[in-house]
Formats: sequence, C-alpha cells, structure tokens
Amino acid sequence: MFSRKAALFVALILLAGLTALSLYTSAVRARQSHPAARVVLAVVAPLQDGVARVTRSFSRIWEQYFHLVDTARENRQMKEALALTRVDAALCRELSGENSRLRELLDFSSLSDFSFVAARVVAEGPSDWYKSVVINRGTRHGVMEGMAVVTPQGVAGQVVNASGRYAQVLLLLDPNCGVDARVSRTRARGVVDGGVFGVCRMKYLDKQQDVRPGDLVVTTGLDRIFPRGLTLGTVTRVSRDDPGLFAEVEIKPAVSFGRLEEVLVVTGPREPPDGVTP
Repeated sequence: MFSRKAALFVALILLAGLTALSLYTSAVRARQSHPAARVVLAVVAPLQDGVARVTRSFSRIWEQYFHLVDTARENRQMKEALALTRVDAALCRELSGENSRLRELLDFSSLSDFSFVAARVVAEGPSDWYKSVVINRGTRHGVMEGMAVVTPQGVAGQVVNASGRYAQVLLLLDPNCGVDARVSRTRARGVVDGGVFGVCRMKYLDKQQDVRPGDLVVTTGLDRIFPRGLTLGTVTRVSRDDPGLFAEVEIKPAVSFGRLEEVLVVTGPREPPDGVTP
C-alpha cells in the first residue's frame, strides 16, 4: 500500500515537472512570460548553476592533475639531466687535473739529464710496517730495485721490490729511506729520512752548522741513487737543546704524499743522441 502511494506521488511530481517544463518551453518559444516558466526558472537555474560550477571545478582539477603529472615528469627528467651533467663535469675536472699533472711530469722529465719511466700509484704498500706504495710499472718496463722515484715537486722514495708489471716504492716518509742531503743555503750536509706525523728529519747535522727554519734541503747525488739537486723539503724546526753533537732538524717534505698519484722512476742517465759524445 505504501509503495503504491509513493509511486503515485513520484508520478505526480514528474507530471507536474514535465507540464511546467512544457509550459516554460512554449513560453520561451513564444517569447512570452508564464507563471509556470518563472517557477521553473527559479528552481532549475540554481541547479544548472551549481552543476556548471561543479563541472568547471572538476575540469580545473583534472587540468591541474595532468599539469602536475607533466610537471613532475619534467622535473624528474631535469633532475636526471642535472645528475648526468654533474657526473660529466666531475669527469672533466678529473681528466683536466690528470692532464695537468702528466704535462708537468713530461716537462720535468724533458729538462732533466736522466731518463724516466712514468708510473701511476695503484695501491698502498702490502705491509703496515713500512710507508710504501705500489706503482703499475715493473721489470718489464725497466724498473729495478734501488731506483729513485721522484715527482716534479721533489723526491718521493725508492724502489725496494719489483715484479714484472708492478713495483713497491718505499716513501721518503719511512725511517728506512735515507737520502744524502744538504741545506741549499749553507751547503750543510746530513741524511734525510722519515720521522713521525708526516714530517721528515735531517740526521747527523752538526750543531754548529747554520740551519734555520725556511731553508731548502736538496739531494747531493753522492748516494748514487737520487740525482743531484732534487728538492727534499723545507726546514720547519731546528733544536740544539738536546745533548750530543747533532742538531734535531724537522723537514716538511716537498711532495704531498697524501695526494700522490703519478711518479717518475729514474732509470739512469739520459743517453746522448747518436753521434754526440757526452
């Protein structure tokens, strides 16, 4: 019973709406005003306006969604391109630095009276007891035990072990690497080897000798290992307070061992050109 009444009520409502809509349409076509048309306009117009607003809102949201999707994709692509650009820039800087160092090595070797084999540091030494590095040149390249290892800045060390393709270099920082040396300003002579905390020391230097902080220390060439006149370092401290005959002299090495990457192995005196007598 209830359902029949509800159905009848809905039917009447629909009929009234259709009648009002028909009257409204007729009035619009006849360009005449009708009370029912005004009622329909008052009821339908706000609904149409609301629907239009909702439609516009969804349209804007949809457009903004696609705009955000496109923006996110472009942002991701830009980030990827920026990352690649940074990698390329880092590689370019590394290659530029390596080329600069190799050019410096080439210039240094071309001005020397000795022959060299260029090598790259590939690893630290195999033993913790010695301060050493491993280079990628060995006996196949003419590198032998006992040869001096230098850089354009100064003395790096000495080859203590060599295989076919690799060699171990005992660094100047090691106490076992002794180099015959002299103070450039006064010609005072001693032996330079490794100390502690990244500095070297000059041993067997008489207390009476004139040595001051800032003095340059170079090789003498008398040990027949290191060519004469190569830079070992700069005097940073001189002490004559301890008992004994010799002064305590600390030296800052000329070579930055923490950044050692390329070196030159001194293989012997440079041979003169054919037909030229040395």
